[in-house]
Amino acid sequence: TKQNDLIYFVLKNPIPAGLVIIRQKENHGEIILDYALKDYRDFKIGGFIFNKNAKALTDLGIKYLTIESKVPSHIRYLHQVGFSESQGDKFIKELNPKIIREKGF
Repeated sequence: TKQNDLIYFVLKNPIPAGLVIIRQKENHGEIILDYALKDYRDFKIGGFIFNKNAKALTDLGIKYLTIESKVPSHIRYLHQVGFSESQGDKFIKELNPKIIREKGF
């Protein structure tokens, strides 16, 4: 099975702001870590990686992202950046750059 880790270390005005690790498994990406420092929890990092950067992910063959969460504030964030509840504590986000561009993300 094809499996790669994609690591996004996000800097804002050369200050570390967040870290996202996506484990690619065939045609989907499992989010292993999605963390932003407190001062940068404004949805911009997730919006950039999961929406504006969606074409880069689909170019790698990733059609959707999955993540697990039980934390209410994290679940609100996941909904804000486009994830839907799947089953139990699992969430999914379909990656379709055309739809994302049309919605203006």
